Amino acid sequence: MKKILVTGGAGYIGSFIVRRLKEDGFEPFVIDDFSAGHMEAIEGFRYFRANFLDGSDLKKIDKLFSVEKFDGVIHMASLIQMGESFKNPGKYFHSNLNIALNLLDLIVRHNI
Repeated sequence: MKKILVTGGAGYIGSFIVRRLKEDGFEPFVIDDFSAGHMEAIEGFRYFRANFLDGSDLKKIDKLFSVEKFDGVIHMASLIQMGESFKNPGKYFHSNLNIALNLLDLIVRHNI
């Protein structure tokens, strides 16, 4: 069974992806900081609470990647508050870009 990491998997769309992966015979694993997602959305699934923008969390995620050996990644993690993003678009652009870059760095280093 292939193990698929879903970042932001406790969010609205991410949780649907997690359930669909399970239905299709994959083993989904969620990383979410639960700033917008909900624990109830991934009840019964394995998860890790972490933020891709936090340096100490990144070290923990790096160790997790070594242990779990993911076969693939679906990236849904981002800052999502639309009203706030219009007020501070630079913050959202840079934060979401850095989330993706940090994840890509881990993917490359762990040969996923």
